[in-house]
Amino acid sequence: MKLQTLRQYWKEANKYLTKHAATGIQPKANQFANMVLELAVEVERLRQIADEEHAVMSEYSLMPFGKYARPPLGPRKLADVPKDYLKWWLANNPDRGVILLEIQHGEYAKRAMAVKALRMWDFLKNHLTTTSDGSNQMETDRQG
Repeated sequence: MKLQTLRQYWKEANKYLTKHAATGIQPKANQFANMVLELAVEVERLRQIADEEHAVMSEYSLMPFGKYARPPLGPRKLADVPKDYLKWWLANNPDRGVILLEIQHGEYAKRAMAVKALRMWDFLKNHLTTTSDGSNQMETDRQG
């Protein structure tokens, strides 16, 4: 099952529960919708743990820094961060070598942020693609 499919199930289950919550009745369909919601949350939580364990970023990873990493806009998963913001970040950090130099020679606090920036840079370079009209989009946007 792809991430997009799971998210679609989550949205449909959430709509269903919202629509039928006013009745106060708990038919089997409501119980099933609740299970789908719980399953989706648990899958995303486990995926986040796995990503951090393997030092890899994915669309499940939380935004590591910036305005979408802390309230009121954050924390958000990379898949939920506006694509324009990700394109802006990549345009302002075009050189992977500069980030590597910061990791090698920066102060401790700056090295820690540079490691996060390097993971982010690698993720965006692998998942941000150029379409035929010259615009960028995330790889996950084309699935489903």
